[in-house]
Amino acid sequence: ENGECVFTLNSHKKEVLSGALSPDVKWVATSSADSMVMIWSTETGEYIFCLQEHGDIVSFMAFSPDGTKLVTIGGVKAKIW
Repeated sequence: ENGECVFTLNSHKKEVLSGALSPDVKWVATSSADSMVMIWSTETGEYIFCLQEHGDIVSFMAFSPDGTKLVTIGGVKAKIW
C-alpha cells in the first residue's frame, strides 16, 4: 500500500530465480539455483514448506487460476504439484 517492504524471504542457499503469487494472495512460491521451491505465507512472511523433488533448477513457476496447483519448469521437465 505505502511502497514499503513488508517481508524479506531469504532462506534459499543460492540466487532466487523466480517467484509466483497465488491467486488468493495467501502464498508466495520462490525458486532458486539451489533447486528448491519454497512456499511462504504472505500474511506472516513465514516459510511454510519446501518442494525439493523437482530435481533441477526451477526457472519458471505459476499457480493455477484456482490456486490449488503449482507448475514448476526447469531443466528438461515440468511438474505439477
